[in-house]
Amino acid sequence: MDSQTNLTDAARDMKRSLRAIYEVLKLLLLRVFGKMELYEIIPGKLYQSPAIIDWREIPPAVDVVFSLANIDSNIPDHLTYVHWPIVDGPLPPDLDVLEAFALIGADLIDKGHVVLSHCGAGINRASLMNGEILRHMGAVPVEQIVSYIREHRPGALTNEAFVKYLSRPECTLYTIEGE
Repeated sequence: MDSQTNLTDAARDMKRSLRAIYEVLKLLLLRVFGKMELYEIIPGKLYQSPAIIDWREIPPAVDVVFSLANIDSNIPDHLTYVHWPIVDGPLPPDLDVLEAFALIGADLIDKGHVVLSHCGAGINRASLMNGEILRHMGAVPVEQIVSYIREHRPGALTNEAFVKYLSRPECTLYTIEGE
């Protein structure tokens, strides 16, 4: 047996072990959190969820995912996947990034794409992103964004810094270049 064969066998064994670990962790998460809850913020256009345990639970129409927590595994090829990890605490240090992603999300929805924002529990970080997407779409009056998100995602927005940011009256108008 040559060294190349040994490396190939070792890689195959490692892949099997990692897959087994993944399956055990997935079962543990299902046992702790139950089936993944998916919330429609704008029916058929904008969704919100906690950590994605099983991609098969995502509606097939979803083609853009904003992940605001740990990076996901086994991401389906048909998805545009944007990973921007932020903490559920103070506001993100670079709010321009949040606004840019929210503007992109709003623009994609306007062009017929279906967007899902998710974080660890689907309560605060995904609500912050979706609230800003709603703001840029003009889908909800600014003063109603927090109550609208809470209505569509019960238990949402317990982070006061995020609530304060989403409740601000001013709105910087961003536009997509060329429009």
